[in-house]
Amino acid sequence: MKKMLFYVFLCMMISYGYRSLPSEAVGVVKFENVTTRTSDLNHISLPFDAGYTLSSDIAPGTVINSISKWNPIYQGWRTTTFIPFNTIPWVNVYNITEGDALCVNAKISHSLYIAGKYIEIPQYQLIITEGADLNFIMHPIDKYNLNYAGDGVGNNIGVCNSITKWNAVTQSNITTTFVPGYGWENDFESKPGLPLFVNMTDSLLWPYEETKIGQRSMKNEEDIDGVNLPKVVYYHIVNSEGFDYDTLSKSISFKAWIAGREEDVLTESSYDCGFIHLADSLSSIYFNLGNFKSKWMPDENLNIEVTEIKENKNVSVTLEGSAIYTIEENTDAAIKGYDNYVKGSGDPIVVGTPVVASENMPEVTELYQNYPNPFNPETTIGYSLKNDCDVKLTVYNYKGQVANELVNGRKERGHHTVTFNADMLSSGVYFYTLEADGKKLIRKMVMVR
Repeated sequence: MKKMLFYVFLCMMISYGYRSLPSEAVGVVKFENVTTRTSDLNHISLPFDAGYTLSSDIAPGTVINSISKWNPIYQGWRTTTFIPFNTIPWVNVYNITEGDALCVNAKISHSLYIAGKYIEIPQYQLIITEGADLNFIMHPIDKYNLNYAGDGVGNNIGVCNSITKWNAVTQSNITTTFVPGYGWENDFESKPGLPLFVNMTDSLLWPYEETKIGQRSMKNEEDIDGVNLPKVVYYHIVNSEGFDYDTLSKSISFKAWIAGREEDVLTESSYDCGFIHLADSLSSIYFNLGNFKSKWMPDENLNIEVTEIKENKNVSVTLEGSAIYTIEENTDAAIKGYDNYVKGSGDPIVVGTPVVASENMPEVTELYQNYPNPFNPETTIGYSLKNDCDVKLTVYNYKGQVANELVNGRKERGHHTVTFNADMLSSGVYFYTLEADGKKLIRKMVMVR
């Protein structure tokens, strides 16, 4: 009888160890990671000292493709990727610790158990930045009396404006927002170990620092829903002879941007972007699409330009190579230019075309998808012109009636953007057309209130 009572007590400790908070309680949390037809992302946390010190410790590569950690200072993702053909399959490995909230890309649906000892309460230095002010944390295991995200965790922090959790089934965010004079709108249940994004209005060390109350401020919806999805692109680069680059000794740089958003650029100096050698000697550039300021969308065209400055007898020669990659809907890492290892990945970027200067001029006249879409009430429409020409950019409602004429005049060759404000229009589907350079192009957008 005593032995049976001991096992019952042990099971209760394993399942609910965090509730009684002994100095070294044993605990376990279960995460049901699911795959979907789209991005396959799941949020998990490390509520116990499970012995994990590196991102690659979480999975051996059989059920998880990538593991991402949010950096609140850079307001961006750092991603560890599993690449089967590489000598060391996990690349861009980083340190992890108890209390971390993480984003994993599930290759197949599986149950992930995080078990270990509860030793001390993790502290979170929740900060505000010039960007979206997002901090990715877990609901602390000692805060088991806080049953709701807003009314519980949010009020306990005191200076956060909104709290978001991820729905892995629908692959979308669920957000509760603090409304002055009302409280937490669309609040949802929370529990210890749950990963959460908190949007701060002041910096605070939590849960230890004295709670600050009444310092929240309203922010626009773009700040609240500002979490971009992590997705890393690895692109093989070679010289004109087909040999790999030694990117450590060569003067190599690159930039990547989504067509129609040329002002939002990732370079080798951006967070979680740079150079890497895969498959022993192959040289690559890599960049995390989740670190664009704007959100990437499926079927958008990503432009990549690689440049080498080559000194030859005191004369600088600029060599360039470029590629266009159409972004897939999923959040799996994109391996490009490694056809010998990944069939269908295509040819590498060849850096060997001498240029006087890169003007980033478009080769075709094109109308781009507006961003954001859906929008409320403003959105940006981009277009490129191959030649100087007369331009007419018009917005129509679903009946074919003119809702707004955005551009009507002569424009120079290059990339252009225009802001469309639909504040005076009703929700619904709209179409916008570009008449330029002998072409008439049309796209659809949706305005929601």
